[in-house]
Amino acid sequence: MTRLTLTTTARLAPLLAISAAMAAPAAAQEAPAAPLSLEHRMLVRCSAAFALVAHRQLLGEEWALGTRRSNNAGASISCAHRRR
Repeated sequence: MTRLTLTTTARLAPLLAISAAMAAPAAAQEAPAAPLSLEHRMLVRCSAAFALVAHRQLLGEEWALGTRRSNNAGASISCAHRRR
């Protein structure tokens, strides 16, 4: 099991706060917000992907750090945001 340091815990605090807010009962929340546009949904997904990789980097996993070559060495996570 990985031992979390104070720095790691501090970096994860915003993610934990968001998770706690999402877990709150629906009755305790305000009126539902308008649905997100396709562009905003894609930006949220992209942000989540980067957060997951950053967390794995903090854990020191080789694939996330990019220190090990694999069959898909050219592959990377990227999000393109185009303005119309």
